[in-house]
Amino acid sequence: MSDSDDLFKLFAPSYYFDKPRQYADSDWFIVAEQSILVDEEAFWAVVKKWTLEPELVIPPLRKCDIIDRVELPNERITRNLIPKRKSKDPILKELVEYHASNETRPARVTFAPDVVSENQLPFYYPKVRAYSLVFDSRITDDQHDTEAVIRLEIKPFSITQTGISNDKMIYALSEVFHKLYKWCIHTSLGYEKRANHDVLVPKEMYHETYARIKAKYADKIISQWTEKTDPTKFVFEDIAIASYLICLWQIERQRLGQSRLQSFVDLGCGNGLLTHLLVSEGHPGKGVDIAKRKIWDQLCDGKDDCLIVQSLHPPTASYPNVDWLIANHADELVPWTPIMAARTESRFIVIPCCYFQLDGSRHKGLSGLEGGKYREYTDYVKNIAIQCGYSIDEDQLRIPSTRNIAVVGQTRHPVEGLITETVGHFVARVSDRELEEQRRKKAAEKRK
Repeated sequence: MSDSDDLFKLFAPSYYFDKPRQYADSDWFIVAEQSILVDEEAFWAVVKKWTLEPELVIPPLRKCDIIDRVELPNERITRNLIPKRKSKDPILKELVEYHASNETRPARVTFAPDVVSENQLPFYYPKVRAYSLVFDSRITDDQHDTEAVIRLEIKPFSITQTGISNDKMIYALSEVFHKLYKWCIHTSLGYEKRANHDVLVPKEMYHETYARIKAKYADKIISQWTEKTDPTKFVFEDIAIASYLICLWQIERQRLGQSRLQSFVDLGCGNGLLTHLLVSEGHPGKGVDIAKRKIWDQLCDGKDDCLIVQSLHPPTASYPNVDWLIANHADELVPWTPIMAARTESRFIVIPCCYFQLDGSRHKGLSGLEGGKYREYTDYVKNIAIQCGYSIDEDQLRIPSTRNIAVVGQTRHPVEGLITETVGHFVARVSDRELEEQRRKKAAEKRK
């Protein structure tokens, strides 16, 4: 087998959370095991990456700091686990130790927190004295494939209470084990992650900003949410986008040697939350949309010029003296944003969503292209920006959406003219409110 999908289907682990199995008369207890068709090299590649980037395995972590490393007799790494919520969760010191395989023992990595009792452990860490990932290899009868068993083992605080009944802990350990299986297969097959995060904004800078913005605004906005939509999805996604922009603009100010905060216009601003966050952080700007949302009154807080109802005509729309244009899932305004920005030498960021072309029709795309329809549409938008003279950067945002590519135009060289084809054929989108009124009118006429 060489296809990852086929290999993933073989994941059917045996779990022993209620009655862990003691390993070879040691103080280690097996809680999960699974056969796997990879070699030991893939296992160690995953382990070493996880050692340096524990946030890949434990989401509440932001990073780790390596504070000591000893090579012999076994490689021992002492690290501090840095949580995302610094104000609420403590930094945890942990010892990571590598044990290479030999004729009598399997390959093993152990993780041991520097604590005396489980009460000292933060919420995200398994309530154990140590846990271990094990790679135990053997040869199948036909000797064509190297088959191995991976195991998750624990050292409990009490040898008389080895069972795990806490649902959150069971879930966390199961996720770690599943990720180990998946990452080992990807590594064995030479998989390279296609997502290019942190191209323009350093990860640590982003995480610090996100934590600050979330702590400052999230609870209040969620408690005041008046829309029918799920506030948690939109609030945290817009906090993530706002955090990214705040970092991007800070880097730009440092590069240009400026202190003035950048101005912006948020095109097709929707619920207006992104605009609200940026304005609240001191950036002068406004959001425009074809229809007002209920929550605008809460977000504007008496500022009538913050969120504006406006039907845009992209072929003629212009925003002089504005530093940045934003099109976050802005439907038919997305492909026009680079053109509108070029008219006034503004910079722009576009997060494509729905597949609109310049004339307002749907971009049908070509089937079978690598990366799918979203990749093709993103390239379509990038090509428009390039024709407008922009040098384009692309970044993948850390937001809970599969449509998370940011197309960024920060620098532009002069071009003789902007795109003119199909300009006269642009058709503005009818608002949802107008569509509802049309529907009611037709229904009333039928009842006559």
